[in-house]
Amino acid sequence: MKKDFQQELLKKIGMRIRSLRSKRGISQEDLGEEADLSYKFIGEIERGQTNPSLNVLIKIAFALNVSVSDLFVSEKDDFNYSTTEKRSRVFRVAEDMEKVFAGLEDTEKKAALKAIKSLKEVFKKK
Repeated sequence: MKKDFQQELLKKIGMRIRSLRSKRGISQEDLGEEADLSYKFIGEIERGQTNPSLNVLIKIAFALNVSVSDLFVSEKDDFNYSTTEKRSRVFRVAEDMEKVFAGLEDTEKKAALKAIKSLKEVFKKK
C-alpha cells in the first residue's frame, strides 16, 4: 500500500514539474542546466520513475522560480476551491508528504518532516 501511494505521489509531482516547465517554455535540458541536474534525471522525475530528494526538489523549484510547495499543489487546484477547501487540501498535502518522509533517518529528511508536521498543525487549527 505504501509503495503504491508513494508511486502515485511521485507521478503527480512529476506531472506538476512538467507542467511548470512547459509553462515557462523550457526544455528538460534547460531545466536540468538551470537546476544543475541531468536532463535524463529531469525526465525520470517527470515520469515518476525516481524519488527525488528534498535537495533536488529545492533545486528544481528554484530553477522554475516557484516555491517547493508549488510542486505539490497545482494552480487549477487552488483556483477552484474556497478558503476552507484550500486549507483542507494543504492539510492533506502535508499529510501525504508526512507519509513519504516517515521512517527516514537522515538529518535533512527529519528537518523536512518537522516542517511538514508544523504546517499540518497550522492548517488543522484553522
